[in-house]
Amino acid sequence: MSVLTRVALLVACAFSTASFSSAAVINFADYTKTTDGNQPFSGLYNNDGTLGQSDPASFSIDEGDAYMLFSLTFSGNSGVLDTTEAFGGWSHSGGDIFGQRWEQSVAGIDYYGGANSSTPIVAGTPVTYVVKYKLAEAGTADDGDKNQVDIWINPDLNALESTQTPTFADRGKWNRGEITANYFQYRMGNLHANDLQFTNVGLYYAGDTPFVPEPSSLALSAIAVLSVVGFGTRRRKK
Repeated sequence: MSVLTRVALLVACAFSTASFSSAAVINFADYTKTTDGNQPFSGLYNNDGTLGQSDPASFSIDEGDAYMLFSLTFSGNSGVLDTTEAFGGWSHSGGDIFGQRWEQSVAGIDYYGGANSSTPIVAGTPVTYVVKYKLAEAGTADDGDKNQVDIWINPDLNALESTQTPTFADRGKWNRGEITANYFQYRMGNLHANDLQFTNVGLYYAGDTPFVPEPSSLALSAIAVLSVVGFGTRRRKK
């Protein structure tokens, strides 16, 4: 076996074992919320993400980074977004919102400083959210050492996270040391005239991410070695 072949195998091994291995992902079934109030994941899903209560969801994550991915579509109401005393979206505590803030027509967040994005909410058109909980990264004395959270709205999931600027970065308003099935909720308020359709719902943790995984240091080192060996081989052929 030639040196070049051996290095090529090293590169393949590095990418398969270190860069793109699936760490931990729970894909949850699509769900449409049609009623007012909160719907915790612990009372909606099984541990494998299917709808039901034969094995009630009971996950708990208290270290590293965790990502929540979901797409949200407002439907019904004759194709018109209800903004009259209405709000709704995904929540991790029952007191926050990732979706439609009170009477707003653009995608935003509440509890994390309360902010709107420039992305409009159009009835029938899904908006994709990624919420990253940096469980190991405490805040500063100014925000009470709260855990930090990044939020992306309509990111490119076919790109590296490092190339995606968060819509809202380092929001330090979350003070729990873990995220659980009891905290995760679908939330809708004030007899919302629109149905809320949640699709592409997934929880990524233990090193996994909804973005394209960053190349590992091992893979990058292997590529560098391959480049050097290839250059030397070309020189010898000359």
